[in-house]
Amino acid sequence: MREIRCAVVGCGAVGPVHAEALSKSTRARLIAAVDVVAERARDVAQKYGAECWYEDYQKVLERDDIDAVFICTPHYLHVPMVIDAARHGKHVLVEKPLAIDSDSAAMAIEACRRAGVRFAVCLQNRMNPVTVALKDAIHRGLLGKIVCVTGAVSWYRSDEYYADSPWRGRWETEGGGVLINQAIHTLDLMLHLAGDVESVSATLATVGHRAIEVEDVASVSMRFADGAVGNLFATTCSYPGTDVRIEIVGTKGSALIEADALARFSSINGEALVVEDDRYESLVAKPYYGASHRKLIEDFIEAIIENRPPFVTGEEGKRSIDVLNTIYREFRRQKASA
Repeated sequence: MREIRCAVVGCGAVGPVHAEALSKSTRARLIAAVDVVAERARDVAQKYGAECWYEDYQKVLERDDIDAVFICTPHYLHVPMVIDAARHGKHVLVEKPLAIDSDSAAMAIEACRRAGVRFAVCLQNRMNPVTVALKDAIHRGLLGKIVCVTGAVSWYRSDEYYADSPWRGRWETEGGGVLINQAIHTLDLMLHLAGDVESVSATLATVGHRAIEVEDVASVSMRFADGAVGNLFATTCSYPGTDVRIEIVGTKGSALIEADALARFSSINGEALVVEDDRYESLVAKPYYGASHRKLIEDFIEAIIENRPPFVTGEEGKRSIDVLNTIYREFRRQKASA
């Protein structure tokens, strides 16, 4: 059976999650760990059995024996690294967000298409068992026509969180604030479950963190193409933070997800929602990462072997970026004219 030889690029917060998943895979091998901080690259390589480590990303691209790269770097580096990897014939899985704007997201997708490489975006919550079950229930009409979708991400991030990683909190390098960093998974699930957004408006503000440029609180209103309305509230000012919530209301029922688990499901026809047990345990990740990184990574490896699109393609990863692009463009226009 073919073995996909991989490199993890960026060994900070989420890179070790990818490294651990690859170390447990029967169809992939972790060859290299890369980070501009040598100690981080070395530590991840040693802990998860990589053959080598580098400080320079180009060293990985120059190797003909590496098939795929996993990009876990700060947001502003995602697209340049994706494009560079594609030009060197590497398959690419990139952490969220795919990009910090729609134009650069499109460039990354096109670069991978032209190179003929597989391209996946790490929006792993689409593969949570409750998401899969609820998506199927909606498809089967158990909730009827979707009327409303609401999401809430009420978390806390200290001033040190931004100070310790100066790329955060800046438009140029993070691309935004709580929406593009913390709440993007929730936004993506709202789109995944309810469909495309037809129109959007938002109120954004920086309230609890004086040293950042971007929003730390946001209230977003959406109109979906099929007529449903949506609301998303997000903040990094809510100490100590609460579980993420997504509620879906339809003409024949409703459902509530809390902390990646089904808190409520009611359908007029009385049918219950069966959520399969998750066969994957959580990795070294923070609890709110969930347990689906490994599933998404395994799917990406299988997509390469089977020569098929991955579960979350670049095009799917771009959907949330397009919504955020509209929100941020209007927010920055209003600030400039104030």
